[in-house]
Amino acid sequence: MLSMRRRNCKWDSQANYSGIGEMRNAEHFLFYREDLSNDIVELEGAEARHAVTALRCRPGDGIRMTDGRGILARCEMEFCSTNQCRGRVVERIKTESPAPAVHLMVGLPERDAFERLIENVTPLGVRSITPLICGRCQRKWWAKGWERYRDRLHRKMVAGIKQAQSAWLPH
Repeated sequence: MLSMRRRNCKWDSQANYSGIGEMRNAEHFLFYREDLSNDIVELEGAEARHAVTALRCRPGDGIRMTDGRGILARCEMEFCSTNQCRGRVVERIKTESPAPAVHLMVGLPERDAFERLIENVTPLGVRSITPLICGRCQRKWWAKGWERYRDRLHRKMVAGIKQAQSAWLPH
């Protein structure tokens, strides 16, 4: 029978949660911003809501951002609300591109399968993705105008680099 004894645990209703600052440190999460050339950066919309509600960012907290082109920036938050967060870039680091540079060429599958492919290969460090129109590929959705899916595919790639904590977005 398993022992149900509590070892080295303090079950105190008046618990002191002074260590919670380390738990809510948002520097373990990576945010994406296309332009990191300014010293002031802003998060808007869903990213600001995530920073404030899930990560509980407050003024003075640090976050990490990338532009997808190899720049990692450490920022200190100055203003936080659920709609907008603003911070100052404290440090910029230029990271090297993952070696070897993998160029993925793939015959076009159905649209949803192509989205899953992009979502799954981006965290692996693929440098670029080229869709190929082959003899038996699913080119109907591509021929109808893939441009309308451009933003959606870009969001999938951004989600992939955030998951992998990578500073490089495939092109």
